Amino acid sequence: MSRCIKGRLSLLVPLLGLVALLTFATPTAGATTPASGQGVNGWYLFWEMPASRWDGPLAAMAADGVQVVRADALWESVEPSPPDSSGHHYQWAATDAIAAALARHGLRWLPIVDYSTTWSASVSLNGSPDLKSVPTDIASYAAYAGALVARYGPGGSFWATHPWLTPEPLGAVEIWNEPNVTGTWGGSPNPAQYADLYEAARLAVHAARLGVEALIGGLSNPAGTFLDAVYASLGGQSGQIDGVAEHPYGASASAVIANVYRLRRDLDMHGDANVPIDVTEFGWPTQGYASWTPTLSDSQRASQVTQALDTLANSDCGVERILPYAWVTAETNPLNVEDWFGLFHPDGTATASGIAFTSALTALEAAMPTGHATVPVCGRPLTLSLAQTSSSAGSLCVQATALTWSSLGWATVGVRSATVSVSVSDGSATAQTRLTTGSAGQAIGCMRLPPGSQASVTASAQQPSFYEVPSASLSASVPAGSPPSARPGPPTRTAAPATASSSAMARSEKTSSRRAHAVSRPRRHRRSRRSRSSARRRRAAARS
Repeated sequence: MSRCIKGRLSLLVPLLGLVALLTFATPTAGATTPASGQGVNGWYLFWEMPASRWDGPLAAMAADGVQVVRADALWESVEPSPPDSSGHHYQWAATDAIAAALARHGLRWLPIVDYSTTWSASVSLNGSPDLKSVPTDIASYAAYAGALVARYGPGGSFWATHPWLTPEPLGAVEIWNEPNVTGTWGGSPNPAQYADLYEAARLAVHAARLGVEALIGGLSNPAGTFLDAVYASLGGQSGQIDGVAEHPYGASASAVIANVYRLRRDLDMHGDANVPIDVTEFGWPTQGYASWTPTLSDSQRASQVTQALDTLANSDCGVERILPYAWVTAETNPLNVEDWFGLFHPDGTATASGIAFTSALTALEAAMPTGHATVPVCGRPLTLSLAQTSSSAGSLCVQATALTWSSLGWATVGVRSATVSVSVSDGSATAQTRLTTGSAGQAIGCMRLPPGSQASVTASAQQPSFYEVPSASLSASVPAGSPPSARPGPPTRTAAPATASSSAMARSEKTSSRRAHAVSRPRRHRRSRRSRSSARRRRAAARS
């Protein structure tokens, strides 16, 4: 979402008078929150509301399970004048106030390193420097990104000079905001220019604190084409980016998830299957009109926010952080959609969407197993572990376990509403059973077979998803009357999943299904016609 920054810097004067109050207040007790997790956008709170009103919303965020708050770290506010012969001269009052306020409530900051400055803007707009245009001095922008991380990152100078605060060091920074949108790049988006900016900033961030991620700034839809060009400008090699922030706005939660799916597939195609996705904006307005988003009722939005958050947080898409847009917005102009994305009203009361969002956060915190994907959405390679659980003369029981690769290794997948089909052929007969997987991702079924027969077992899993997702299969020969065999463990890290493309496998599955119907349906019809013909002949013979 392109946001107006006009008027933000005017808040610096009253804000400076409150810096001492914000930094010397007693810190809130509590453990340091993790670097990644669920959060919310807070730009309006910090850049449009007076600092005297920050504590109420921040306390509510902390109480409701928010871990990360995304907000701009405006370069213009920190370095209003260009560097001189003695170097850069940063004025940290505004960003210090944000970092201190968040830390006092046990919240972590995800800053957006944006935009340009009056002295570095490359484009003029209505006679004034366009702060959202690419900087003419990329080196100074990168230096600012590095200085920001050196100050607020792990072991940063800010924490050293504010020992009364429990540190909440930066885990990541977002390099620009929506660089693939005309309104936030000062003209036509230029992937090559952005690649130069990102590469310089990433190097500076890593030089300041190696563990802090430099995220490609929140890409609007469609993200893939722009990202492909960025990869090309960076040499076309994997391992050149730390993560990608995305703004997958869509008409519904399904559309949001589908946009994340597309980005995941694009990253995988470039060899960066382990590069995380940060969903740093998504949401819907409840008033106004815009061509790029529908306007929903509060109850409709509550349902969509919950669905998107729950699915993405539990998905196999490699989503690192999820931050709806936004905690609060202005709610002044009934025609401007950007005023109506707030999950909470400016007076601090919750909308139905805000209640649903915080309830979903509480449920996720209580139930989600860290690092284990539970909802196959993005079609990461899925494999099946197949084992004979028991067998006796005339009976064969098999168990299929669905596995996917997660950050912790091979993890069992609870495939929602998925099925596993097991076909057994002994040369004279074929049996088939459908096995529904549960939360443990396992399916067990038994088939009657002639005693002593040899059975060929094939299992395949099909996953419900928003787009085509590859199924996986394996075959094993098991004697129908043999003693139980040991269940094999999960595949090793080197196990090769199915290599066929998702679309090709999906087409193959659809084609096989159509062929199966085409073969089986006529046989049923022929049997039916033969039965009717025999009945007619019997009735005719009886009459004669």
